[in-house]
Amino acid sequence: MIQENKQSISPRQFMIFILQTQIGAGFISLPFSVHTSERSSDGWITVLLIGIIIQILITLYSLLVKRFPSLTFFEIMTAVFGKFMGKAISAAYILFFLLIAGQILLVYCSVLEVWVFPQTPNWVIVSSMSLVALYLVKEKLQIISRYHTVICYVLIILPVLSLPAYANVEFRYLLPVGGSGVYTILSKIPDGFLSFIGFEVMLFLYPFVKGTNKQKYLAATYSNIFYTGYTTYFSLLTYIFFSPEELMLVPQPVLYILKAFTFPVFERVDILFLSTWTVLISSSLVSYAYLTSLGIKQTFGLRHHKTAAPFVLALCTLIALYPRNDLTVEKFLGQVTNLSLAFTIAVPALVFLFVLLFKKQKVST
Repeated sequence: MIQENKQSISPRQFMIFILQTQIGAGFISLPFSVHTSERSSDGWITVLLIGIIIQILITLYSLLVKRFPSLTFFEIMTAVFGKFMGKAISAAYILFFLLIAGQILLVYCSVLEVWVFPQTPNWVIVSSMSLVALYLVKEKLQIISRYHTVICYVLIILPVLSLPAYANVEFRYLLPVGGSGVYTILSKIPDGFLSFIGFEVMLFLYPFVKGTNKQKYLAATYSNIFYTGYTTYFSLLTYIFFSPEELMLVPQPVLYILKAFTFPVFERVDILFLSTWTVLISSSLVSYAYLTSLGIKQTFGLRHHKTAAPFVLALCTLIALYPRNDLTVEKFLGQVTNLSLAFTIAVPALVFLFVLLFKKQKVST
């Protein structure tokens, strides 16, 4: 039941919360992740397809949670499957969110180590971000939502910084459109899906949002439309700036584009971009750490989620520091991608089917 957050958030804050959670660690490498082949740059089509899939999932989520308007997804599990099985599924989601938060810290540390702080120990970079996140994670949902709302205006800066790149683009790199083939384009969807997760917070924040079911659904939809358009913009920019052959060698193409330009005031535009990106990373980390703490509170009966917050961030730090080389990092990210497909698609779909078959009456307490 809604006990912890008597202060609800508005549909607008809900929309921004989802958006800020989505714009996480995978954003700057997404064009590389979905790049199709050395002969064609059709990754932007994959990005659009992922956005369509997520919109379908948002519709599914809306149909599910409106049957339990006063319960979070953690509580829905107990209501549908019983105490033992419900808590087991909730515990699995807690571990999943913990891994996602650790993955965000891991990618954040890896990028800063390469681009800004090559001599700084990893534990310093990771711990500093964790401490900043802890300051917000222990607060109420409304406070966190206000932080997300304030920093959402940072999103305007990134496209502005990319404008000088259009002096050196080649639109012919996009041709032939669809040249990679349908199978290749579709096969890249799992590779790019991890960069889109964050929309699943809808399942857990739904009872804390004021307004009608339609308003909540539209808020999630607008967030998905914006993020899909935002990532498609940067994907297209990448594909018209680098040739298909060059892009195979550029793991963070957005940063490499910005590194090629200077402004009269800023010599390293890529560093300015990373400073902005760091703020966005913090919002995504805070969201997942908060969901993890909330899940521990509701699953194990704690009085307040802030009791779990320090332990959550400590575990996130350890997860981020565990991989020792590029091979283990790549393996870890691959495992997280597989888990994201399971916990954002498979499990909610199965729960919805179970509710339709065995739980026909809506819960409206």
